[in-house]
Amino acid sequence: MKYKYVIGSGCSFGRESWTKEIGKGYECEHITLSDAGGGNTLIIFRTIRKIQELIKTGIDPKSILLVNMLTDWNRKDILIDKEYTIEYDYIVDESYNHGGPDRLVFINDDGDIDERNSREELKEKPYPNRAFLKTGGIYLNMGDDNYLEFIREWYKKYHSIDGMFTNTLKEVVLLQNFCNTIGVDCFFTVWQNIFHYREKNELTQCTLDKVYFKSRNKKLMKDVYSSSKTFWDMIDFSKFIFFENDEMEMGGNAEFSIYNDIPLGWGDGIDTTHPNDDSNKLFGKYLKDKIKEYHNEV
Repeated sequence: MKYKYVIGSGCSFGRESWTKEIGKGYECEHITLSDAGGGNTLIIFRTIRKIQELIKTGIDPKSILLVNMLTDWNRKDILIDKEYTIEYDYIVDESYNHGGPDRLVFINDDGDIDERNSREELKEKPYPNRAFLKTGGIYLNMGDDNYLEFIREWYKKYHSIDGMFTNTLKEVVLLQNFCNTIGVDCFFTVWQNIFHYREKNELTQCTLDKVYFKSRNKKLMKDVYSSSKTFWDMIDFSKFIFFENDEMEMGGNAEFSIYNDIPLGWGDGIDTTHPNDDSNKLFGKYLKDKIKEYHNEV
């Protein structure tokens, strides 16, 4: 296959180093749409808008390769609006006290992402009247320790595992259908396993050199939460690239790193959960090889 662009999208696991490696393998430009703390709704929104932007400039959608890395299904992206969200300005202010663009993504009147990357930028020009508020939740984190009461209350009153998982599957169906309609070659992978059901003692995410959840022969989420089955059956899983072995089914970037003897963490003495650049380059090569295998190019 001949591509002009490869787009890699995801949360903070969506690193440029793996997107760049795929681009190098196909001798094309690479675009990384990493959204730290973002959920699958925001990740896929950002991805679709970028593809639409490229098409408007005359790029043939068939020349685009997309690899979308799904994050945890428990992350909610809450679309807030100044007209209807009473505490809108307060939420914006508090979000910029706790990470700014890692907590909030503005949407302008044209429907485009319109970010303010610092508090200084926030003050320099009026910010849009709507935004995605990132909750950053993973697994069964219900926002109990979140800096915003708004998010704590949302998880307390409106959260359900069934609803959150089903929404992630709906987002996958949306992106697959969008790409199939216009001709973008779309693949998926995962930050780490999100499709198998975990018991409480298995809820810890991968960290350093430990995989706490061995998914081989475990129940699938769709067999526990029945409302998700409709959307599960609509997904083309042949376009998913997983890392799998005797212990692992439907694993992703984190499991790949650990099983290749590269401990998680950025080497700063603080982070212990993100694959480093060496691991991401290796993962990018793995993704590229799997895509070529899919297209019978090896």
